Amino acid sequence: MDIKNNCKLIKRIFKTTKNPFDVLLYRAGIKNHLIIKTKGYGTFNIPEGYDNSFVFNLIYSYIVNIPENIKPTSEETLEFETFIQNVLDDENKTINVNGINFLNNKTVSVLSERFTDKYSIQLDVEGKVVLDLGANILDTALGFVQRGAKKVYSYEALPSTYKIAQDNLALNKQYADKIMLFNKAISKDEIFEIPDEDEVFSAVASSYNSKANKKVYKIETITVNQIIDMIPEQAKLMKMDIEGSEFELIDDTHWDYFDELLIEYHSFLTGKSHTIITDKLKQLNFNVEVIPTSYYDIDDVGLIHATKK
Repeated sequence: MDIKNNCKLIKRIFKTTKNPFDVLLYRAGIKNHLIIKTKGYGTFNIPEGYDNSFVFNLIYSYIVNIPENIKPTSEETLEFETFIQNVLDDENKTINVNGINFLNNKTVSVLSERFTDKYSIQLDVEGKVVLDLGANILDTALGFVQRGAKKVYSYEALPSTYKIAQDNLALNKQYADKIMLFNKAISKDEIFEIPDEDEVFSAVASSYNSKANKKVYKIETITVNQIIDMIPEQAKLMKMDIEGSEFELIDDTHWDYFDELLIEYHSFLTGKSHTIITDKLKQLNFNVEVIPTSYYDIDDVGLIHATKK
């Protein structure tokens, strides 16, 4: 994260937290035990012995993804506090979030954002075949089938995260026949190299990340067009979160095959503007909306939601 976005995050911490200096000292590893007292987002008692980056991401991924003009209800706050308590209970090997089961390990920090889904785009997945590119721990795919998707084809590049996604699918056997999961990278290159990441940061694993002192995987690849040709049903909807590789596919993807698209762009990784993607989609007669995410500058990271006119 660059200095600009770090400053925005710190500003958000001060705006949402009653004891921001304690939180920053905890995040820096100076404090080992902490009670995070927020302004309307819950109170969190963090015992000693937890990875501070994991706990910080777990809680503040929730807080920063709630629009500043919205305060959660007391019921929503209690629900999130209960989720945090369950995650931090060492006896809980699995946790249940909104009716979906997940392994309880450091990858669950990405689930914090599931509590803010109501404030963001809800894709029209009911009865549809969906492509889920950048599956991570399978949280979005499981959410899609829970909301009525006919089938989801999910692709995750990082082998360690793919294994966790497999385990999460096994914990939700009622959806096993509706999700097809593959350990492949979405790329037009024949071989895709991606460095391993700590579980806390599995959601931001990218071929653009530094490979220094990390295990590097060489992953089999597939393009969107090849997936379209492979699957027997027509996919009407695609969610893409592939950490920078989205820019490589702009001119080699049949975007107009889909009725609805949700693409997370990562300009801070590639140095390329999201307008390259939005201009292409507008040329193909899509309605296009660009939506900021959390504390990042919209020029760095954001969501592109596109629907066919």
